[in-house]
Formats: sequence, C-alpha cells, structure tokens
Amino acid sequence: MHSILKLNKRLLFRRLVVVLLIAFIYMLSTSYMTKASPDQKIRDFVQETNRGLWSDSMSVITHLGLGEVNFAIATILPDREARYDSYKALLVSSVSVTILKYGIGKSRPEGEITYEPYTTSASNRAFPSGHTTTAFALATIMAEYYPEYKNRLYALATLVGISRLYVDAHWASDVVAGAGLGYASAKFVEYRW
Repeated sequence: MHSILKLNKRLLFRRLVVVLLIAFIYMLSTSYMTKASPDQKIRDFVQETNRGLWSDSMSVITHLGLGEVNFAIATILPDREARYDSYKALLVSSVSVTILKYGIGKSRPEGEITYEPYTTSASNRAFPSGHTTTAFALATIMAEYYPEYKNRLYALATLVGISRLYVDAHWASDVVAGAGLGYASAKFVEYRW
C-alpha cells in the first residue's frame, strides 16, 4: 500500500511539472508574439491596485521569502528530520535559482522584458523568483511533516510570491517558475535525498 501511495505521489509530481512547464512556455512564447505579454498585463493590473495597507502589507510579507529568514524558520523546527530536510531543500532551491538566474538573464520589471544571459547585473536576474522558490521549498517540506498546517503554509508561500509582484521585483512568470522550482526542490529532497 505504501509503495502505491508513493507511486501516485510521483505521478502527481510529474504531471505538475509538465503543467508548470506548459504554462511557462506559453507565457514565454506569448511575450515574443505580442506587444503586451501576459507578464506585462499582470504587472499593469498589480501596479494599478498597489495602494495603502495592501501595499504596506506586501512590503512586509516579501521578507518572508528571504533565504536567511527561511533558514531561521527551518532552524527552529522541533523535528530534527524536518529541520535537516528543510536545510537540504533550501540548499537545492538556492543553487538551482542561482544557476537559472545567471544562465537566463531575464530583466526585472523596470521596462520591457529582455534577456541577457551570463551577466553580472542584478537587474537581469529576475527569473525565477528566489524569494518564491525558497518560500515554496520550505512550505512543501513543512507540509510533509506538519500536514495539519499544509493549507496555511502554501497560502503564506503564495502570498510571498504575490508580494514579489507588488514590490515590482518580478514578472508573474518568474513567480510561477519560482513556486514550481521550490516545490520540485523539496520533492527532490523527499524522494531522492
């Protein structure tokens, strides 16, 4: 029974990865075909609604995606195995993000979307969102060990991703990719490490 459950989780994981890849390819291809890409349309909507308490809240919530904050949260987990798996997931996600950011070189939302791979410029390191990646990596590991908090953990990680749009640090596709990469990093640790 346990092996069937594990097989179903792997199948579900593979399907999720395929769906995220299709969504990413769609967003990337439409940004080349049209002047107003989905990324640009979402950014315009977010910036129109970025006011008052909502804006202030997003400025605070975005800090929950910092690697140092996630590492501190992982450090205080009561379960030793959850702590170590969290460290591993944060390591895998951080290395993956760094490689992708450097290799892709996608511009941040200051202007049009451009790509300048292998640059050292911080303004060309938008893809994927590192804050979202680490938030989802930690949320996925914690949801595995503390399933009673699963919905709250994913909701908080989602808010971190949304906050990256509101502080105008990322495009929507960066956040979606970060969420998928964080989830995949945690599942890699769960199944392979």
